[in-house]
Amino acid sequence: CVLLKVRTEDTKALEGLLLRLYETPGVTSTRSYVVLATYLERPVQPGITTRWPTPRHMAKPLY
Repeated sequence: CVLLKVRTEDTKALEGLLLRLYETPGVTSTRSYVVLATYLERPVQPGITTRWPTPRHMAKPLY
């Protein structure tokens, strides 16, 4: 069992993240919780947080 805390800009980005996780060998399921407010939240750390590339099956055709 692994716990990930992620922050996405919108639900579409969260969906993309979940699809990437499902493409990872060994991942068979996920459980998601949405938090609407937090007591303490640290800012995003530049250089650590990067945008994941779009999964191949969701990428737009080049033509």
